[in-house]
Amino acid sequence: MSRVKRKRTDDFLLADEPTDIVIITADSEQPLEAHTTVLGLLSHVVRDLPRASSCKTTWDLSKLVLEGQSSPVSSAVVRQWLDLVYSRVDAGRQPPKFPRLSEAARSLLLFADAVGTSQVVMDALGDALAAQPSLALPVVVNGGGGTIHMVVSGGALAPHSAALPGAVAAALEGWLYLAGRLGLVALVRLLLDFYKAQLMSSGLSIVCGTAAKVYSRRVLECMPHELLVEGFVRDSLWSSQLGQADVPAGSKFNLVMSSEHAATWFDLAPGGQADGEEMEAANMFKMGPNKQRLRVSLGGMNPAQHQQAVLEVLQQLEEEEEEVGAM
Repeated sequence: MSRVKRKRTDDFLLADEPTDIVIITADSEQPLEAHTTVLGLLSHVVRDLPRASSCKTTWDLSKLVLEGQSSPVSSAVVRQWLDLVYSRVDAGRQPPKFPRLSEAARSLLLFADAVGTSQVVMDALGDALAAQPSLALPVVVNGGGGTIHMVVSGGALAPHSAALPGAVAAALEGWLYLAGRLGLVALVRLLLDFYKAQLMSSGLSIVCGTAAKVYSRRVLECMPHELLVEGFVRDSLWSSQLGQADVPAGSKFNLVMSSEHAATWFDLAPGGQADGEEMEAANMFKMGPNKQRLRVSLGGMNPAQHQQAVLEVLQQLEEEEEEVGAM
């Protein structure tokens, strides 16, 4: 039998205690070993396993097939889960990190869910994914895999250009569904922000026209309640259509780019001023070779007031839910 040996600190109270659970997987002849005290604390399935009285408890995962997969869960995925769980109680163990929303990351999430991992651990994993710098979204196009960092014109892209929008939408939809179903609010929010950023320039965006594919029924049904409420309250406090105004062609004015996305579009730092040229078309701001659509809205609260009002409603709801839960 192989023990998962990791550097342990003096703070880990079970460092000198023998393991008492044997984990069997289909792809390895050497079982993994762990402590039921640790696993049972953070996994409903382990907590409910029948305990052996005179020997180590056996946890047989050799026939566990994860959702969407054709073969039993691998020992590598189980090892990652053990690192994830032990990292909650042992500073010497580090949770796995994923630079991309890969199949490995999906497998770990699915396994963690399948064995009833506590929401505290699930949230920590989701938060870690969302906090990963430059987290990449792999996209499968015409049966082949790839990671889209930046799309440029060229011969290599031409054969896939027609399939690319649907492929990106499918990748987003799949991860929004999984993250939403598992209640990973930070990861869902990151994916939604990514999608909105891609739609900023509808004329160039490869995901323009994919809203119905991204926001499928299952995605909407699994969308975290917090985000649904937040979106509803934000929209009900002010609708841009209510105060809509148009800027006619021929207008010329300057803009201060308050957001990072707006500033980047015109190669400015946030807060930088864009000196606009005479507008060639209505609602189309232009500076040098770059131009972007304007959506002007009059009235309502300023952005800070708007956000504060949303936060007050959400905080009130959270406090009321805590009171109900305490009864």
